[in-house]
Amino acid sequence: MVASLSAVLQGVSVLRPLLIIVPVVYAVAASAGLYTVQKRPAEAIIEGGRAALPSVWEASGDGPVVLMPVHSVLPRREGLVVGIGDDVTTLRPEDWPDFEHVHRALADAARIAEIEGQTISWA
Repeated sequence: MVASLSAVLQGVSVLRPLLIIVPVVYAVAASAGLYTVQKRPAEAIIEGGRAALPSVWEASGDGPVVLMPVHSVLPRREGLVVGIGDDVTTLRPEDWPDFEHVHRALADAARIAEIEGQTISWA
């Protein structure tokens, strides 16, 4: 806005560049927001050895949640790496208010899934 104002005050035509740049910037921002909403886990649903980490997009809808076996729960420097079904997700501590509780619950689910024989051993 400041650059456009200074360009207009100097007599430069800014309408055409603004008509091209503003929609492109809006499309990029909307795409980034939509991607984040569809990928960031919003809640952890755990039942026995099965769990689901629905995204913000999925949690806001009315669709059914599919619970898959919990294969692994690995604490790492960047967060908790969780293998559920055929997805691997990293849960960051700053996104989860009760991170330790989520960690314990997912670790318990992984142990239950292993005892029940729901996990796949590649060894």
